[in-house]
Amino acid sequence: MKIIKDEKVKLDIVQEEEAKANKIAFMAAELISLMAFVAVVVFLEGTMRDWIILIASLTGIVMQVLEKKTSRFRKYSKYLYMTISFWCICIVIITNDGKYAAVTQVAFVFLAVAIAYCDAKLVLYHAVITIVSIIGGLIFFPEAMFKVDELSIWIFILAIFIIGAILAAIIAQRMKRLIEETRQMRIYEDELIYLEQLEKKDERYKEFVHNMNHYFVAIGELAREDCSERIVNLVQELNGKILQNEQMVYTNHRVLNAILSQKSSEAEEMQIKLIRNQSKLV
Repeated sequence: MKIIKDEKVKLDIVQEEEAKANKIAFMAAELISLMAFVAVVVFLEGTMRDWIILIASLTGIVMQVLEKKTSRFRKYSKYLYMTISFWCICIVIITNDGKYAAVTQVAFVFLAVAIAYCDAKLVLYHAVITIVSIIGGLIFFPEAMFKVDELSIWIFILAIFIIGAILAAIIAQRMKRLIEETRQMRIYEDELIYLEQLEKKDERYKEFVHNMNHYFVAIGELAREDCSERIVNLVQELNGKILQNEQMVYTNHRVLNAILSQKSSEAEEMQIKLIRNQSKLV
């Protein structure tokens, strides 16, 4: 059961981080497409054909909407974001004017974005899409591609991109390993806190049993002397000791409960009053 809970927590963390990385990818795609549109259409006097890049911007907005509405789409949206190089090459081919020459820089930008997912396979996926798209464009649409750069420049770009992709994959894998090690360390620290709580509880229990013997001896002596009022006071004092040693159950999760108990004890020592909700955490 504990393993299943740990895996669920791990899955939730991964999904949360992927959602954050998707937002980064969306913002990067939107900024790049809008800046490219302004640069080409406004400053380079682009034609109506150059307006096609706005479709990329609208596609990104649609993807964000679908990602929020559909869980299945959310699972695979990162792979769609990593196909941006393919669409950039398509824009170069369709416009056929060489004005969108910065498409190669987009591939490098999204290589950095892919690292944010901490997934080496996704980095390599983006790399393969980019390399295949560029080589396919050079083979089947050389006229449009050579308006952007010469063949020697394209070869140089591909070589640098391959090196960058390998380095990005290594960094992503190392980041993933570090995150996993950090998560395991936090679990270990929580377990250590729980064990320390058990040890303190055991020490308090031994002390409590020792004090109980004194209370019972005192109650016996007072009973023989028929001091009922003092016996009542002593029983009330004993009841207070029992309540102090009673462990408050905040949640069914033993480690979390130990942490909350520790913080509660620290608060009591500092004379800080805690307001406890009677509803139990799951």
